[in-house]
Amino acid sequence: MLSKQIAWLNMAVVAIQEPWINQGRILGLNSKGCSIFHGCSDNSPRTCIVTKGIRAICLPQFSDKDISSISMSYTVNKQDRTIIVASVYMAIEDDPPPLRMEQLVQHCTANNLPLIIASDTNSHHPLWGSEDINRRGSILSEYIATTNLDVVNRGLEPTFCIGNKRTVIDITFINTLLRDDVHGWQVMSIDTMSDHRQIQFVIK
Repeated sequence: MLSKQIAWLNMAVVAIQEPWINQGRILGLNSKGCSIFHGCSDNSPRTCIVTKGIRAICLPQFSDKDISSISMSYTVNKQDRTIIVASVYMAIEDDPPPLRMEQLVQHCTANNLPLIIASDTNSHHPLWGSEDINRRGSILSEYIATTNLDVVNRGLEPTFCIGNKRTVIDITFINTLLRDDVHGWQVMSIDTMSDHRQIQFVIK
C-alpha cells in the first residue's frame, strides 16, 4: 500500500518505525526511484527513512538501531534549503528520549538547522492528544519543555489502534525554525496493514 502511494508522488519523505524485516532486509518499500536509509549495521533496524525526488544523505553519527537520521536538500526560489529528518522508535523498555535523539536535537539547535522528528514514542500525554498520562509520557513531556521542539500533532484522532485500545503514541516534532512551514498534519484513515495509522503533512 505505502509503495503504491509513493509511486504516485514526484517528491516524498517517509519516516517509518518497525519496518518489515526478513533475513536482515527491509521489505515492501522498493518503489522505483526511492532511496532507503537506516542506521543499523546488525541487520535489525527498528527505523528507516524512504526518500524520493530529494537529495539526501545519511547522518550516521545520529543513527543507530532505533533512530535513522538524514540531511535532505531541495531548492525553493532558486535557493537551496537543508532540513534534518529523523525517524525514531522509543523502545518500551527504555526511558524516552533515546540518547542519539537528544544529541541530534542539540546539534540542530547549535547549528541553526531545521529539524523534523517522526516517532513511535510508546508514551501517553494530553500534550499530543492522549486521553491519559503514563510515566513515559511525563518524562518525555518534561524533556520537550527543555528544548526548542514543538509537537505538531493536532486533535485527538488515535494513531495506534489494536482491539479496544485506541490512543495517540505517534508524535511528529519540529523545531521552531519550521513552525510556519508544516501544514495539513493529519492522521489518515487508509488501511496501513498495521496497528499504527499513517500520519501525513506537507512542508510549504
